[in-house]
Amino acid sequence: MLKALRPSLRALLIHLVAVTLVFGYRVYLADQQQPPGLLALAVSEGVIAASLGLLTGLRAWWLAINLLFFPLLALAASYAINPLWYLVVFVVIWLLNWNAFGEQVPLYLSGNKTIEVLARQLDADKPFAFADFGCGWASVLVKLAKQFPHAHFVGYETAPLSYLVAKVRSAGINNLDIKRQSFWQTPWKQHDVIYCFLSPAPMSDIEARAENDFKPGATLISNSFSLPNKVPHRIVNVGDLRKTQLFIYRY
Repeated sequence: MLKALRPSLRALLIHLVAVTLVFGYRVYLADQQQPPGLLALAVSEGVIAASLGLLTGLRAWWLAINLLFFPLLALAASYAINPLWYLVVFVVIWLLNWNAFGEQVPLYLSGNKTIEVLARQLDADKPFAFADFGCGWASVLVKLAKQFPHAHFVGYETAPLSYLVAKVRSAGINNLDIKRQSFWQTPWKQHDVIYCFLSPAPMSDIEARAENDFKPGATLISNSFSLPNKVPHRIVNVGDLRKTQLFIYRY
């Protein structure tokens, strides 16, 4: 039943269970001469939450959040930190990972080596229209737009802070547009090459829509996450520490 819930709600329920178990254990040991300290209890809660997250199918980034959330709070509580900083950190993380809660797409950043390999997949001899679905900080677009001045690049980003960073970084680059718009709400036929670094969650929907909405001859390049049914035209190994793969699909 838990697997049917959104990951954010699933993680919340898991933490409630883990906190209840740890609190019960703490109450049970209340009469002991040396009951566990706050950090030990927080670590125990994190281990329980991460284990339950693994059993209920949470992705790796949610497991990391489950494991570290309360231990980091416990460490922070041991220092005289103004509570407003907690709010600031939370707001920044929320504004950067706006899409992680609704669309299950956290902020992923493409590395320099990935961008170099991606550039080699593009045609340097003729103009093309390139779109980055969920462009983050526009790291890919800024470098490619400078390398291919004859092409036109557009990035779609809905996370407010990521969009702002991308917009600032793209200033003065004439062949690059950054739009605070969901790529789901745009026509896809206008693009020759589509790049995405999302998560497994939306890939089946992208596959279904691409069959009808991509122009003939269009190319989809997905970083790390493959389409569930369509066989890639080619898989390119980037050769970085993450062992990144680019899944290339022709339409």
